[in-house]
Amino acid sequence: MKRDVWLLLAIFAVALVLVDPRGDFPLDDDWDFALATWAFAKSGQFQFTPFTAASLYLQAAWGALWTLLFGESFNVLRASTLALAAATIVVFHALLRRLPLTRGERFLAAAALIFHPIFFWSSATYMTHIPFLFLSVAAMAAFLRGIEESSAPWIALGALAVAASIFVRQTGVVSAVAPLVILLMRREKKLATIAAAPLLVFALAFPLLRHGEFGYHSLATRGAAAEVAANSGKYLFDDFSSAAIFVIPLVALAAGRIRRWWLAGAIAAVFVLRALLFIGVGFAIPKWNPLLTSEQLFGNVFVNLGLGPPTLFDTQILGYPLPLHLGDPARFALTMIAAVAGGVVVALLIENWKQLAVIQIAAATLLLSFSAVWFDRYTLDAAWPLAFVLPLIARGSRKWVAVALLVGVALFDVWAVRDYFRWNRARDAAWRGLIARGVPAEAINGGVELNAMARLRGKPFPRERPQWVIRNDYVLSFRPLPSYEVVERAGPVFALRRRPDAKWPAATNPWR
Repeated sequence: MKRDVWLLLAIFAVALVLVDPRGDFPLDDDWDFALATWAFAKSGQFQFTPFTAASLYLQAAWGALWTLLFGESFNVLRASTLALAAATIVVFHALLRRLPLTRGERFLAAAALIFHPIFFWSSATYMTHIPFLFLSVAAMAAFLRGIEESSAPWIALGALAVAASIFVRQTGVVSAVAPLVILLMRREKKLATIAAAPLLVFALAFPLLRHGEFGYHSLATRGAAAEVAANSGKYLFDDFSSAAIFVIPLVALAAGRIRRWWLAGAIAAVFVLRALLFIGVGFAIPKWNPLLTSEQLFGNVFVNLGLGPPTLFDTQILGYPLPLHLGDPARFALTMIAAVAGGVVVALLIENWKQLAVIQIAAATLLLSFSAVWFDRYTLDAAWPLAFVLPLIARGSRKWVAVALLVGVALFDVWAVRDYFRWNRARDAAWRGLIARGVPAEAINGGVELNAMARLRGKPFPRERPQWVIRNDYVLSFRPLPSYEVVERAGPVFALRRRPDAKWPAATNPWR
């Protein structure tokens, strides 16, 4: 239904207007992708910083096209991402129309993807997740149709989309696994050969994909077999507990269709034990780990309490929470809900393991075992098919609980991303204010995004990753800090100058 697609796009547009994602400043890691994009727009050659781990080629080309047309700014790059986010919604709805879902179920599934917290947040950045997801959704749609119709052209189109996704994020290669498995199970060898083509593309292009910090992120390049084995258990919990929270309306919708409650209960119990162990070392959802004492690094998007990494001095370096945050009881409850919901999702996937999308989720989650780091934003890449798998499982279920939860998630998304842009605009203003006072950038700790841009923008990229922050003479913080004096305030952000007798305040919250 074209009207449904336009209504979904209108809802997305209204939500973004409320967020107001404007500002010529970097967010999370998109400073790195912007530098590569602008370098390509100027020189026509791909150049990557030592920090770059994603393959990035196609995204850099896409962003360079927008840069050449509209100029060099983060606003332009965000617009390029928003265009792909809108296209993803359209393609995802087309995918849903091929499935045995009612009109209301399709609309609910599409809305759940729109307000998936990582999708919604990523849409307003220049991170790699939306360009990657657009190609992943397109590949899934083509493969579903190709398998249903035994159509070589549709399988080839899916394979082409997978091959393209490899040049945004290397992990795109995993999207070829599920259709290959299904076609081999159906003994359609010719179609399976076409579906396997991206594996060959990945092998041939691998030397081009190993730039920057890819080796650091990939345990496979280090031969760390023991760590891969350990990660398979850790990331199973991390991926599915976070993924379940992000699609909690759909989990509630599908939970009543579990056939083996003993299995769901057993998996949920294991997840709860894992969560309790995680809390025991000081971490609970929403996760934020500035001290790097576990695999949970600072880089998670869903943090206490908001969307987007709070990379100011007090939150990233000293471990203070955001000014508005959940207390320990609320975080404990949320962590337990995520653990149980994750167990339910795994049980549902096991019961429906022969579906194409379920095999893809399993393969993508297994692939994360080979990563040295894990961020909650990886769940969008690995587990996005939950947005239609769960509605398929839940066909005919009552929807009022799911709708109520979806409204709550949508309101949180809009508030959290709006707040993220509010304090990032304030941070940018405070940074510019210090620079206008004659303070050199190397004397300011403004957060990794601003410091990295100051070190690398307009300069040749170094061969090794530099130290982003040189000195903490001036810091940007959500609050005044002992031994620092306030220079100026921009909204919620304080620009502080270090006194000669300054000492770093100790973190006050044991749950980072």
